Amino acid sequence: MIRFGVHRREQYSPNQGWLHGLMHGRRVSYRLLRTSTPATPAEIAIFDDIIFYLKLASGVYTTTVPGRFREFDAWLTEHLAPLFDRDRPMVVEDWGTSDSTTSAEWFPVLRQQFPETRLIASDLTRHLVEATVENDGVYVLDADGQPLQYIAPPFVIRFPEPMPLVINRWIASSAKRRLARLAADARINLADLQFDRDGQDVHRPPFVFRRLPLVHPRAAALSRTEPAFEVAQHSAFDLSSREPDVIRTMNVLNRDYFSDARLGDAVRSVWASLKDGGVWIVGRTITESPRVHHASLVRKTGTGFELLARHVAPSEVEALALAFVAPA
Repeated sequence: MIRFGVHRREQYSPNQGWLHGLMHGRRVSYRLLRTSTPATPAEIAIFDDIIFYLKLASGVYTTTVPGRFREFDAWLTEHLAPLFDRDRPMVVEDWGTSDSTTSAEWFPVLRQQFPETRLIASDLTRHLVEATVENDGVYVLDADGQPLQYIAPPFVIRFPEPMPLVINRWIASSAKRRLARLAADARINLADLQFDRDGQDVHRPPFVFRRLPLVHPRAAALSRTEPAFEVAQHSAFDLSSREPDVIRTMNVLNRDYFSDARLGDAVRSVWASLKDGGVWIVGRTITESPRVHHASLVRKTGTGFELLARHVAPSEVEALALAFVAPA
């Protein structure tokens, strides 16, 4: 068996026919994450499709979709309303936001209830890397230098390829060896590529490296026009220096990705980051259709966390949060 892939925008179809599915599957070149400014509806549709299925080398999926938290945002903001003074400045941090779509959608809801809200949407991975090789194809790497795709039209090759796709697997194996050899010959550490703040191309023959954004065009546009909305890089296991009033971690802290010991590290990080009396929203989307979120609202106390409310059912991290005992 063999699969090709969508490597040009005009090839993309939101409603795949059987032939398109047979030839390409859901192979869309990650190079199409790059959009114009402002992004067109067609570009946004492709961006949304890629983000929904994208899997990083770490095994983490970036899965999200516009409107995912619409009802949840309203419920959440209603429960925050009696806890904070409407007119005072409030700092909210949304951790593990993937492309930050859900943060950009939550921001106006929060601002309606708390006009002085500042929201920082963060994720550990904010871009991929496009590595163009002179007289060859294009590799797409994650931020740690691991190859995710190799684009050599008509092929969009994945790493790894499924067993039945023999030709794709052969191309993938050859491309991966070639990437390692070229990087070694050029003395390039793919895991430590340095870009300027403005994201200009990096020329290191035979490569040209460019960033591929993982921040949704709408969230990026909002961060440019609204000073109170910010997009940042941050790990859910690192402390925040802002002492936020509210931290939200949806779909990032769960047992599919992390052990209880590692989740305990995140609990400590959230507690140490929050302002006294601050609120932590932790939860997970259980099903997409129908869309169901399980979430817990807990508040920081002097000794740990106390439960405030639950949405549908407890978060799988709730027990760890409530069992946490603050250091003396």
